[in-house]
Amino acid sequence: AEPHSARRAKAPAAAIAKTESYPIASETWLVEPILAPDFTLPDAMGSMRSLKDAAPKPSLLVFFRADCLESQKQLQALERTWPQWRKAGLSAFALRVAGTSANAAVSTSTGDVVLPFPILTADEATGAIYNIFHRYLYERRRDMVLPTSFLLNEKGEVIKVYNGFADPARILHDRLSAPVDTDQTVRMALPFPGRYFGSGFHHNYFTYGIAFLQYGYLDQALESFQAAVRHNPSHAEAYYNIGTIYLNKSENDQALQYMEKAVELDPADADAWNNLGKIYGEKQDYDRALRSFQRAVSLRPTYVLALQNLIKLYVYLQRPEDAIRALQKAIVIDPSEPELHMGLATLLVNRNDLAGAQQEFQKVIELRPADAEALNDLGVIFMQMSEPDQALQCFQRCLRVAPDFATPYLNIALLLKNSGDRQKAREVLSAYFESHPDNAAVRQAIEDLDKGK
Repeated sequence: AEPHSARRAKAPAAAIAKTESYPIASETWLVEPILAPDFTLPDAMGSMRSLKDAAPKPSLLVFFRADCLESQKQLQALERTWPQWRKAGLSAFALRVAGTSANAAVSTSTGDVVLPFPILTADEATGAIYNIFHRYLYERRRDMVLPTSFLLNEKGEVIKVYNGFADPARILHDRLSAPVDTDQTVRMALPFPGRYFGSGFHHNYFTYGIAFLQYGYLDQALESFQAAVRHNPSHAEAYYNIGTIYLNKSENDQALQYMEKAVELDPADADAWNNLGKIYGEKQDYDRALRSFQRAVSLRPTYVLALQNLIKLYVYLQRPEDAIRALQKAIVIDPSEPELHMGLATLLVNRNDLAGAQQEFQKVIELRPADAEALNDLGVIFMQMSEPDQALQCFQRCLRVAPDFATPYLNIALLLKNSGDRQKAREVLSAYFESHPDNAAVRQAIEDLDKGK
């Protein structure tokens, strides 16, 4: 063996980043067809057109912008070749997306072209939904450029995507020679020959669902999660999200079916147990609701949302001591969570334990100094304990952190009225009312002072 000779390392040359540029126009066969998102949009005559209900099913969806020259070129080419499309028994929808130019008015204008198929005005939601749909077709996310065309099969599934200008004759040929089985689809979609030994090509429907959910498109998210469980019946998170969407839609029977499946597949999912408890609560099955919330809390002892639901149910079932014990146990585990102290303070107030409530409200303020609600509530506790000076300090501090919060003004006025200074109480309320003339509670309090009440 020879000793390793020390060498002075030469600093590597700085790497020069290469900016990837996408082609102006491209076309992509999909290995797995995917159902195009449905829409209901007005055509040029104001009639509503739905993709799902259209007959015959459109074979092409063209997204364009009225102020885009490439879009106009695409529409003009389609108009010229349309007799061939009609002869083949095919149809299309053109969807106008609002442009950024001031000249891109929402109208039926497409330049000098009069299209022989419906022109629909895509609202903001439809444009956003199809942009998400387009982005997640590919692992390398790319926003939809205009024009973009989607070629559909008889089931309304997208089988090919054209970005930029696409020759209508080529699109027609693709539609008439589209693959009819999986093997043909794979051969046409992949850029090289060979036999695929995997379990199959599938879109990431769960990721689609999450993306649609994040932007608030619940119907599209629901369809995506349902596709996810069709391809993977053991996908617990997909069942959870389906159940949650149905819960938000107040469709509790459907929500229950999917949420029970979620906890069956993943018994350690505290979120699923909490939502299952909410579903049982909505169905007035309080025993199962209680067990579900308890299970969620046992999995995550400081899970605030589950604890809040558990406490509400204990209170509803007239079991306040159980509610207090549950919060005290959670506070021992995590004394730094202000919501736990806030919940316990509220319960102690209901039990008329003012000293205990004072301690918990003070803990909330220590952890969250700008908590206006806790400051006001602590002031009320001091009022009930006949400590007006400390109460006034709390209310004044509350005003500094939340000057638009009406309740501390009302409480200060009450303190002043109780001390015999009704004029000062009115001045406090009037000062607030000048900048908040729509506040009915403050208006009523001023009227009561004027009436000597």
